[in-house]
Parts: sequence; C-alpha cells; structure tokens
Amino acid sequence: AAGWAARAAAELHAAGGDRVRPGPTPLDVLTPQELRVALAVGRGVTNHEAAEQLFLSVKTVEFHLGNIYRKLDGVHRRAQLVRLLSQSAP
Repeated sequence: AAGWAARAAAELHAAGGDRVRPGPTPLDVLTPQELRVALAVGRGVTNHEAAEQLFLSVKTVEFHLGNIYRKLDGVHRRAQLVRLLSQSAP
C-alpha cells in the first residue's frame, strides 16, 4: 500500500493538487447576486450604472448594497467596499 500511496502523492503533486488553496474571504458571506453588485460597485460604477449592467432596478441595487454593508463587518461605505474588494483579489 505504501507504494500506491507514494505514487498517488506524486500524481497529486504533478497535477498541482498539493498547492495551498486560498482560505475563505469575507466576501464568502455574500449571495451570488450581492457579490455581482459588490463587484460592479468595486469597478467604480454608480448605482444606476450597476443596475443597467446587471439588468436590475436601482432599488434592487440599493437593497443589495444594504445587505452587503450589513453582512461585511466594518464596511459601511462604498470606499470601504472597494478597499475590501481590492484586498480580496487574487
């Protein structure tokens, strides 16, 4: 069995499977739609522009931003959200 384990480990290493994967980020608490809104805001667009790009109403974008600010500890303004997004980028 030791031979098979060594071979499996070698195959895993060759495939890059033993590389350290990034841990969870604060953004993991967001729903997919909230993340889409956050990323749009992170690109510097207005609520109106985000709504157009994401095919949402401005009120829906505002609703999601409220949820984002509530879920992300210490994020209460757009600038803080942009900073968090830049820190979380690979």
